[in-house]
Amino acid sequence: MGATGICWDNASVESLWSTFKHECYYRNTYATRAELAPAVENWIGFYSHRRRHLANGMRSPIDYEQSLNAAPKQASFSGVSQLGDFQSGLRPNQPARRS
Repeated sequence: MGATGICWDNASVESLWSTFKHECYYRNTYATRAELAPAVENWIGFYSHRRRHLANGMRSPIDYEQSLNAAPKQASFSGVSQLGDFQSGLRPNQPARRS
């Protein structure tokens, strides 16, 4: 947490609730809190699991997380080691030469 008056401390939560208000709350009418509570729960489930996010490359958070978990497994089975790259004369992050 930052110092008093630093607006970025709560920015992510404010963004979430602003999105909720515009996507769910303002589009519907709720007579009681009993009607609102399941709507909030459903929207948060949608937002967390199925809604595509720009920061994730327009993928849902679940798909994005699964791709991150799959990437290390694929890299470990690629058969190329860092030492092999140095032995071939390539610097790290240098594209391979085409023959």
